Amino acid sequence: MKHGIIYPQHQLLVDWAVSFADVAHDEQVRKYTGERYIVHPIEVAKKVMTAKYYNINMVIAAIFHDVIEDTPHDEDKLRMLTECYEQTTTDTDFNLKDTIDLVVELTDVTLRSEGNRSYRKQKDCDRLATISDDAKTIKLADIICNSKSIIREDPEFAKVWMREMATRVEILERGDRILWDEAIVIMDRYYAW
Repeated sequence: MKHGIIYPQHQLLVDWAVSFADVAHDEQVRKYTGERYIVHPIEVAKKVMTAKYYNINMVIAAIFHDVIEDTPHDEDKLRMLTECYEQTTTDTDFNLKDTIDLVVELTDVTLRSEGNRSYRKQKDCDRLATISDDAKTIKLADIICNSKSIIREDPEFAKVWMREMATRVEILERGDRILWDEAIVIMDRYYAW
């Protein structure tokens, strides 16, 4: 699959990660466009690469960021598959254990059965406050990418989403400043309309 993520030092790893995530997301499609789901993780990974500081673990975690949450692959299976990949490559300038740690930080912990949306989102925000700065950078990229499509495609839901986004962005301030500023601009433009 052509994905457009260029990371010459680790291109084989990026290509493998995109392929794996595409298969993991299987028949899932993007809600508003009907595109294959992998389009979103690729977009998030590319957005991470616009940050002032990023590394290969952050890019791969961006590609995997919804795997545990939205596919049958749990943390253990994802760790096992990435260990298999590490054993088959001569490139050792990365540690996929760190990557999966980031994916775990990014995975929502609440279930729909645990209460209403407001309660779940508050619980997830409490957890986001504790994640690493690298994970906060990836989450900012995810929020930016989701915000653009939600505002464009679902104006009614955007009213709810943007209130939630404001709370999340505040918590993510220690992520990359470039992405944080971009998220603030999206909110300012939305509320200026």
